[in-house]
Amino acid sequence: MSNENNLSYLASEDFSQKINSIIDEIVNFDQEKEAFELVDLIKKIFAKNDKLEDSYPNIYEWLCGVSIKAQFIALPYLSKNDLLSLFNNNFNIIFDLPDYILEDKIKKWLIETKDLVERDNVKKEIINILLKSDIVITGKNVIIDNIKHRGTVGIWLKDFNIMLGNDSTNNLHFAQYFADSANIKLLDESEKQKLMILFKFYEKLKISSTLLTGIEESFVAVLPNGEINIFEGGKLKKINSEVLEIYNQIKENHSEGNKNNDKVIEFASTPEIRNLIEISEQFPVGSLERRAVDEEIKKLSSQ
Repeated sequence: MSNENNLSYLASEDFSQKINSIIDEIVNFDQEKEAFELVDLIKKIFAKNDKLEDSYPNIYEWLCGVSIKAQFIALPYLSKNDLLSLFNNNFNIIFDLPDYILEDKIKKWLIETKDLVERDNVKKEIINILLKSDIVITGKNVIIDNIKHRGTVGIWLKDFNIMLGNDSTNNLHFAQYFADSANIKLLDESEKQKLMILFKFYEKLKISSTLLTGIEESFVAVLPNGEINIFEGGKLKKINSEVLEIYNQIKENHSEGNKNNDKVIEFASTPEIRNLIEISEQFPVGSLERRAVDEEIKKLSSQ
């Protein structure tokens, strides 16, 4: 935007409409690259207009809010410091983003960190931030040892750990907490949903990236009996016969040398192929829809 260093333009309705339109599209369509570009634009606006906060405090606060939303969408692109800052200061914003899946975003970020031990270190840092967080996410107080506390992220995690312990918990105990907790019973459904998101994310962070159940990557796995599966989310998933046929074609096309064989594995582990496989399996074998999806997989394999 050519007028980014013009204070009067930044305070105009035209500017606010453009920015609101951009952030709405970014959030609705989960546009990570565009979100990161918007974050960069707002940084430049602040850098070129050091009097903006004093002259137009409302505009400054609004742009800060837009930047925070954009950062959550662009989370896989963030530096470690910016990532931790988001969790430290603005965790509650995730509840304002429709269909936002925090686990998927953090998984993408972690995959870019090749050192598995460092991944665990980052997870631990996020856990510590959440355990100490004073960000309020429920209107009702939380009663612990007959003492009322504000419904902050940290207090809710403390209540959760008191009932279930600090180690990883299973789905049964998780469900029992929601059914039996006196504090949970006081909440409305929207607040319960917030806690469900928080606790599931917290439990996911506890799992080490060095364990099979905690590996962030997805990849093709060839079992001892020769069966081809996809390993994803700590579990082996069978590939439907049509997609398996495509995989075999890819393997044949790239059978010359280890380098090309590695390309097969790399391709099969991309988000595109995983998403298409999941979509394909939703349709009946031989259906028009399934054939169309499988055709798209073939196109990707030739790139």
